[in-house]
Amino acid sequence: MANPVEGTWKGFTFKFIETEDIPKVYEHMRAAYFRDERTCQLSGYSEEFALDMEKLYDAVFCFGERLSFIAVDSTNGKVAGVRLTHTMTKYTSFAHLKFKSQTIKNLFQLINLSNEQADVFNRYGLDHYAFYLAASTSSDYRNQGLASEMYRRSELLLRHHKFPLVTSIFSSPWTRKIATNRKFVEISRVYMKDMKDENGKQLLPNANDDDMACCMALKLE
Repeated sequence: MANPVEGTWKGFTFKFIETEDIPKVYEHMRAAYFRDERTCQLSGYSEEFALDMEKLYDAVFCFGERLSFIAVDSTNGKVAGVRLTHTMTKYTSFAHLKFKSQTIKNLFQLINLSNEQADVFNRYGLDHYAFYLAASTSSDYRNQGLASEMYRRSELLLRHHKFPLVTSIFSSPWTRKIATNRKFVEISRVYMKDMKDENGKQLLPNANDDDMACCMALKLE
């Protein structure tokens, strides 16, 4: 099978993330995802948070997997979209990373609660699966079908590598809609207003009744 990711589509060039691309990826994420993701909006953006997220992504890039890619505007070289993916096993952990910002701690609590409820390994009888860590598109390139195209290419890539399943935590109604259209199914749901610290205090007091994180899964076999 030919490379299912790299190529051109509607004025965009898709390519795997190489070491030299990482600064551009982080520039994009700081301008888009770090500010737009709902948990980040409710917790607040800070330089400390951005550095923590980059530390997390550095750890993922160190896995050496060619599962993450970018979509670049073919006319100006600007990163228009980012898809970050890694393999999840029963031993995958980022506990060794010493995060400082409360925002990323809130984000990880949401991810961990969602994954605990989903219980993917036992639910599907797996020892590994793919996890979409992040998907982002710049505001200048939205409503053009780019996000859906990144999902399509990523699914082809994961099937090429014989992954049995892919999951992600969706905090946006728009990405949940895309995922549903791609035949993802919801397997857990956590409401952000229910998140509390060790003293029972709400972590995200400004969350409304519609703010939620849904773990959704797509069978690839």
